[in-house]
Amino acid sequence: MIRFGFLLLALLISSGCIARTLRPTVNAASLPNPQKMDYCDWGAVLGQAVVGDRVDYDRLREDPRPLERFLARVAVVGPNSTPSEFPTKSHCLAYTINCHNATVLRSVLALSGRDGIPATLPGHFDTMYAFQIDGRTETPQSLRNRAMVLGDGDWRVALVLTEARLIGPPLNRRVFLPELLDGQLTQAADVALASPGVVALSHGEHKQLQLCRALFDLKEKLVADYRAKTHSTDASVLAALLDRSDRARREQLNAAVGYDIAMMPDLGAVNAVTPPMTADQQSVFSRIGSFSIIKPARQPE
Repeated sequence: MIRFGFLLLALLISSGCIARTLRPTVNAASLPNPQKMDYCDWGAVLGQAVVGDRVDYDRLREDPRPLERFLARVAVVGPNSTPSEFPTKSHCLAYTINCHNATVLRSVLALSGRDGIPATLPGHFDTMYAFQIDGRTETPQSLRNRAMVLGDGDWRVALVLTEARLIGPPLNRRVFLPELLDGQLTQAADVALASPGVVALSHGEHKQLQLCRALFDLKEKLVADYRAKTHSTDASVLAALLDRSDRARREQLNAAVGYDIAMMPDLGAVNAVTPPMTADQQSVFSRIGSFSIIKPARQPE
């Protein structure tokens, strides 16, 4: 009976019903000012990892120390554990976004083996692993849900929560900071909207303006923001996207007049740089050959 129980537990873990807890390899007590929020290590991780709108997981595997230090810190620091460090909702939201993205990166590393980073991610990827965050057990999915609640359903928040997939929001290269959060969300969302994994055109038999799942689910909020900005009574997804595009992208998007709005197909391909891409290979036009891709905006320095 005991043996059966262990077998059942193993089956549940492998199927994603029970998350496997990943603990930092660094002791929080060994960090400088361990009860203070500090994003320096997370900034170092992003500097290591972000290549265009892909992620260099191999480099993170070679030096996981900054990521481990950041996860060790946020295990004991957060709005619940150290409330004086998080006096506003912006502090809490920035913290949750950064923690979510860090746990996603660590989850991808946990999936890697001798052959390196997997080519695709399982459907239950965001619940496979659990982490100690702010004194509580969290999965990437629970952190995503918390971020969306803190953001009152703001569609921009959904576009800064990476899913580690080629189809979906890219990992932004900047740490989200409470003092700059609103502007950062706008800049990062515009960068995401220019990514081929977020918005694309399909000129095939079924002509479609395709949106990744995160944006598709919140497209009405995108349109509502555009309507509030322009006082337009005849707003549409395409009009909202055109409003947030530069001239070159507007020319491409104009080809989508009359196209159906559809969710972008996603086979779960991971957003890894394998092998590291040259500058030419980072062009968005080499990412998804089956789509006519919208040229990405340059990420703010």
